[in-house]
Amino acid sequence: MYGKALLTLILVLSLQCESTGERERPMSPMSGNPEHMYGKYLVRINQYTTKGSYYHKKYYRQLLEVAHAFNADRSLRIVERSIGFYHDRKRKDDTKLYMGIDFSFDNSDVEGRGYGERISNLLTKQLPAILPVLMSQKEIHSEKEIAGIVVSMRWKQGWSSEHFNFWLLSDEARLYEKNRLTLKELIQRNTITDMNGNIIRLTR
Repeated sequence: MYGKALLTLILVLSLQCESTGERERPMSPMSGNPEHMYGKYLVRINQYTTKGSYYHKKYYRQLLEVAHAFNADRSLRIVERSIGFYHDRKRKDDTKLYMGIDFSFDNSDVEGRGYGERISNLLTKQLPAILPVLMSQKEIHSEKEIAGIVVSMRWKQGWSSEHFNFWLLSDEARLYEKNRLTLKELIQRNTITDMNGNIIRLTR
């Protein structure tokens, strides 16, 4: 009986470690000249109109680390001058900032018959690889003025371009990391805005 209980406990701990490992991946250290290699992916400091410039300077190396991590993943293409701190213009609150990044995808990587379906498929497919990197910067997310992260995804659809922004609160991301939210619940509970800043409600 004791042996069975011990075996069960070992299995549970093993599964917990495996699950945590999937959602919290350590980043490899940077080498060489990080600013020269990854500086092009960061927002220019003179582009800020909010306190984002303060946090950009304070966490400059951490932003380079984010660029380094995604640059090593060939399946994700960072848009240049996109990594930085943003505020949600729709809410008209520039006191709460989001650490943000933009990705671009080839049309062949985007599946779905309609705009909403394409958004849903991209988030479901790409967020599991994106969130661990962005949430690994614990010091940034400990700041009271940093509300969360915003991920923008863009692609070509026929002759036109499409994109959306996913605004994710840090507290929600932590629940996901701890397996207290599924990916589907995470997407449903947070905000998606379209190219014009309008809120999108996904049907599935």
